[in-house]
Amino acid sequence: MLETAEGAPTGLKWIIDAEPGWSDQPFSIHLVYMSHPIWRAEIKKRCSHVNKPPVPTGCDVGLIEGPHHHPWQLNRHLCKLDGPPQQLKFAAPLPPQVVKFENAIRWFAAAARIAIDFELPHYPTKGLL
Repeated sequence: MLETAEGAPTGLKWIIDAEPGWSDQPFSIHLVYMSHPIWRAEIKKRCSHVNKPPVPTGCDVGLIEGPHHHPWQLNRHLCKLDGPPQQLKFAAPLPPQVVKFENAIRWFAAAARIAIDFELPHYPTKGLL
């Protein structure tokens, strides 16, 4: 659970979903509030997303191929009185340098305004049987 700078709980969870031992190391990073997705980054070579019209201001219509993210700025208008949306419908391409695990974590944290220390999690390695 993420906390404010003062140590108060925010209700936000930061989840890194990675498959151990894959050669191209696909992974995703999620920011979740009370089980609702707030932001997601998909860092996979073979992934795509289609933004279907009508799209919010600042969002391109059409196919995004490759790594992309579903930022809160493009999806917050989907909020209803009962809370955030269950799905993030709109995405944008990730900057080209955001492909490696550590770079993606740093980029996501900066974009979502999450303070992180110097010790980053490592990509999981394939376990031994």
